[in-house]
Amino acid sequence: MAVRTVNAFLDLLKKSQLLSDAQLLALRDDVPQRQDSPLGLATTLVRRKVISRWQAEQLLAGRCQFTLGGYRVIQHVGKGGMGKVYLAEADATGDQYAIKILSKKSLGNPEIVARFQREVQVAMALDHPNIVRAIASGNIRGQHFLVMEFVNGRNLNEWLDEYHQLPIEWACECIQQVAYALQYAHESGLVHRDIKPSNILVLDNPMDGPPQVKLTDMGLARMGQAADSDELTQTGEIVGTVDYIAPEQAQNTKDADIRADIFSLGCTLFKLLAGRVPYEGDTTVERLTARISGAAPSIADFRDDVPDQLTRIIACMLDRDRERRFQTPAEVANALNRYTASSPDGWKEESTLRLPIPSDAEKQLAPAEDIAVRDFFADVALNENLHHAQRSRQARKLTAAISVSVAIASGFIWYFFSTSLFAYWQTWMEYFESLGNP
Repeated sequence: MAVRTVNAFLDLLKKSQLLSDAQLLALRDDVPQRQDSPLGLATTLVRRKVISRWQAEQLLAGRCQFTLGGYRVIQHVGKGGMGKVYLAEADATGDQYAIKILSKKSLGNPEIVARFQREVQVAMALDHPNIVRAIASGNIRGQHFLVMEFVNGRNLNEWLDEYHQLPIEWACECIQQVAYALQYAHESGLVHRDIKPSNILVLDNPMDGPPQVKLTDMGLARMGQAADSDELTQTGEIVGTVDYIAPEQAQNTKDADIRADIFSLGCTLFKLLAGRVPYEGDTTVERLTARISGAAPSIADFRDDVPDQLTRIIACMLDRDRERRFQTPAEVANALNRYTASSPDGWKEESTLRLPIPSDAEKQLAPAEDIAVRDFFADVALNENLHHAQRSRQARKLTAAISVSVAIASGFIWYFFSTSLFAYWQTWMEYFESLGNP
């Protein structure tokens, strides 16, 4: 129920425990006489940074519960399929954390509750610099929550919204760090199953050097075979995000292994570089069918500055046959090494996101293409993706040749036609002149 009077607002503020008794007493004496509405008082407190804007909105709506297990919720920072994420402050230390709280509407769904508990279990078991670290978890007053380190930054979807296509070195650095995280998870028996740009967080101030990323959202992760019991995954259910899901994961969720994560990571790298996902379609069925029945397009069809070897790497990650993909995330990380921002020959201080597409000077920094990334490519024939890229290049060359030929032919025809017309006109003029001069 919305608060209608200043006194009611102050009473709620006291119940919230956001301010001490001394602060409340000082506030009552300091309330300007002209502020005769709760909104006016709330605006003043936000301007003075006594409370956050989100806290003010909650108080004005009649809500006063801001503490949860020794943490004080400051503001809402994001949401997912199972709940919302808030910035919170530890009462004891003042340190900031992110708290993921299972939504109330999800409490009535045993499957969602089980998945949230599984996310808690997985997150608490992992400790890697490129994975958001879990701090604590609990269930207070029926609210399930997970406390995590707070990552001050944006996810890759937000970067894409701003720049559309990202610099090659910067994008490869992000993907390599996620590959490191996935290799660690793989060695722990984990399959993430929901790799996508929105689940990859980039810390602020990346312009000071290579980006620093952290993988998050383990809500669909599978650790061991027991986690995929019928209670958690119903028969025929697709687990994952359609635009990034691997073909085998789309056909049988329980059959997905770490190579499915590699496919999703390839889709993510493709999106970072091309500004679009590999498989598009008007419906979910069309997008799922496309990845099952056809090869992914080549990244070279959308950017002409991607090195050939990197094109092969992405094609290998997106191969429909998981036996022909990279078999571990470590292989992906090693393959990307020479294209990353942190590579000695890669990151340059002037290479920034202020120019989303690398400049000509940056393109010249690309290493020679006669060095093999790894022996993996020597033993595997060029897959359908590479054939597609080759056919696309040949088609572009043929189109250019035809255009030039047509232009030349048109020139000759025009020259012949204009010359003949002039001669014809000149003959008639001479004839008429002869009529006038007998």
